[in-house]
Amino acid sequence: MACGFSHDNVTAFEAALLAHPVRNAIAKTTKSPLGVKYSVECTLTTPDGRNLCIRTIWTDDADGTSPRFVTAYPFL
Repeated sequence: MACGFSHDNVTAFEAALLAHPVRNAIAKTTKSPLGVKYSVECTLTTPDGRNLCIRTIWTDDADGTSPRFVTAYPFL
């Protein structure tokens, strides 16, 4: 919220998270019997223009669907 996101416009935060792996390279790939986990690092576009560095984690369950979002947290 300190970066311009708000409860009134959750879709802006959702759009920023979905754009994160499109705008940043995959930093790490981990394979397991359950599928593949992707770690994407750095710039998250924010409404106030600060554009934070975060890490998002995505998983591909090898079921033919697109990778799904798992979590995000600040990355330094």
